[in-house]
Amino acid sequence: MKISAQWFWGFIGSLGYILDEPIYYVFFMFFLAPLAPEKKTRREKVEKSVFHEVQQFRQDWLWVILVFSSVMVFATTGLVAISDILSGNITSETHFLLAAVILFGFGLPLFFYWLKMITDVRKDGIYIMFFPFSRKILFSELKSYVARMYRPIGEYGGWGVRCNWGGKGMAYNVFGNRGVQLELASGKKILIGSQKPDELVRAIDAAMRKKGA
Repeated sequence: MKISAQWFWGFIGSLGYILDEPIYYVFFMFFLAPLAPEKKTRREKVEKSVFHEVQQFRQDWLWVILVFSSVMVFATTGLVAISDILSGNITSETHFLLAAVILFGFGLPLFFYWLKMITDVRKDGIYIMFFPFSRKILFSELKSYVARMYRPIGEYGGWGVRCNWGGKGMAYNVFGNRGVQLELASGKKILIGSQKPDELVRAIDAAMRKKGA
């Protein structure tokens, strides 16, 4: 079933209004934003892409931590908040506890479940969308690119949007240890994590040949 963007954001706004606390609205906006339906323009861009890859956080160890953290939040903070509500003793502390349950019990797991990194190769360059960040690398900026294996923790300190101050530059990755290393004409280096690095390299080759770069 498809949900329109208007219905989705209307629902988010209603939750904040019903709970009558602005801070809840902020939580909903930030953590549920990745769930928002994609606009038609995004789908149209995908159709024009030479390469399109969507990656998400699916590491077993990460989900063990997230699920355990959520259970602990519900077993402690959640029970205290429910007890206050049932007894009619709702205070500012109760709102704080509910906010913690929403943030860590619901919001954090949902955020990581729906968070995605999208890599597109289009006619003019490489596009990386990793909420809330986005980056466009034009082919005219590109000096070299090669598929390689890397050490996520050793080289970049983990996964996500990372920066290595030792000369390896930026990294955009979600999981795994494979990707495509870019070097720009400016000397900057960017690593794009990918589960299909060879296919990504071939797509860049094809797009650059077509462009005549």
